[in-house]
Amino acid sequence: MAFTRCKFKIAGIVARPPGLKNTTITLLLLLKYLLPFRVRSARAGALQHPAMPQILTRQGRRLRARVTIEGSGGAGPIQSGSSGLICANTGGILFDITNSHHKTFRNLDVTAQKSGLGNPSTVGIFSGRIATGQSGQFEHIQNCVFSMPLHYSGTTYSFGVYLFGGEITFLSDDLLEADYPLVATGTNNFNLTSPFVTLGTGTYSETDVSFNNMELLTSGLGPAVYLYGVSDVNLSGHSWNFSQANPYPAGLYGYAIYIYDSHDIHIRGWRQEGFPGFALIDKGLYGSVIQGTHAPSPSPTTHAVEFNDASSEIANDDFRIFDELSTSSNWYYDATGGSPTGVAVLDNVNFYCGKENNCVNIPVGNFTTGATTYWSKIRWSGVGSNPSPAIRLDKSTFQLPVTGGFTIPTSSVAANSCSTLSFVSAAGAPALATIQMHPQTWYGLLVTASWGTGGFNPVLCNPTPSPITPGSTIGATFRVVQ
Repeated sequence: MAFTRCKFKIAGIVARPPGLKNTTITLLLLLKYLLPFRVRSARAGALQHPAMPQILTRQGRRLRARVTIEGSGGAGPIQSGSSGLICANTGGILFDITNSHHKTFRNLDVTAQKSGLGNPSTVGIFSGRIATGQSGQFEHIQNCVFSMPLHYSGTTYSFGVYLFGGEITFLSDDLLEADYPLVATGTNNFNLTSPFVTLGTGTYSETDVSFNNMELLTSGLGPAVYLYGVSDVNLSGHSWNFSQANPYPAGLYGYAIYIYDSHDIHIRGWRQEGFPGFALIDKGLYGSVIQGTHAPSPSPTTHAVEFNDASSEIANDDFRIFDELSTSSNWYYDATGGSPTGVAVLDNVNFYCGKENNCVNIPVGNFTTGATTYWSKIRWSGVGSNPSPAIRLDKSTFQLPVTGGFTIPTSSVAANSCSTLSFVSAAGAPALATIQMHPQTWYGLLVTASWGTGGFNPVLCNPTPSPITPGSTIGATFRVVQ
């Protein structure tokens, strides 16, 4: 069978030959031929063809040798899709490095999208936790391309890199193209299997992983990034969803990033394009920073972040997501998609909403199993043209005091009159409760409030016979104490 412009074909899952230690394997990529691997090490030798002798990991036991797989390709949009140098034709996992240490992949340019492949691989690199509890560490994937088959419907999925129950794994400057380009999970939710060992079936630690300067391309059948029960994660880069039908197909995934019950997730400088939403947070998130640019498409757009599961605890988190495109009437941060709606705890959380006036809509207290529910130390803000975005935290029970803030603008207040500012939520506070304001006066204006349903409108009153225009804005604070 001819593989047009394919310089190297892998036709079996790659695994380690006996006795291979501290080795760099250099791929000899010559047109239309699979040539022997050249092994460069103190114990040099050639791994002989044919039929892809087992090259990389372990067979039923732990491999502690340092092994580097190095090719002549590298990351770059021009090399994605079907133009790769190495054809992956294994029908399942291409590289299985389960329960091995110190494996490095560098400058590989792999495709499973080439026309003529009879059995395209569906997983680029797989690293799992075995049934006895061990997993590999110190894995590095650098400047590589893995272009796996794309599906736009159904339950057959492809994965670029799938990490299950491992620790200390580092990816940098890689391009991954798949239905699920990047998966890091403490549970083998997609039931992948290894032909070499029995994998664990429980929930394990998946921690200390970094994915820097990544380019993730997806069909939209799954999110670009899938993080499930993980911790201590660094992520930066860009994602693109090829599915741009308008309206967006209901059967596809709506958010670029999925996070389930995780902590210390540090997403910085991530730009998402092509998904209606930026991130879906399921179950809980702790001690994390979610920062990046949201460029949603196609219509209809959803929310920047959707919080799911009324038992969720969202604590000590900072959401700084820039809204690049036009504003939407949807709430930017929302928790009304589940049943029951909302979260259980919202504690010490910062929301940046940019130009979005409908900033936060997160009901607190609809979880009915008896667990403590509350919100505290919530901060929200917008750009200069949106100084007082709206926030709603409706809930069934409440604990005083209620604290928050609002902005006093530089708008003029006419003589002997009052000016009403935008509504501020104080959901759950008793009607007509006492509100403590700071400051109480501003450039001669009296700062007071008018109660409404679920909150109040700050009011600026001018008791003088001349108009008053504040000389500057200020972020005012309030406490509802009874």
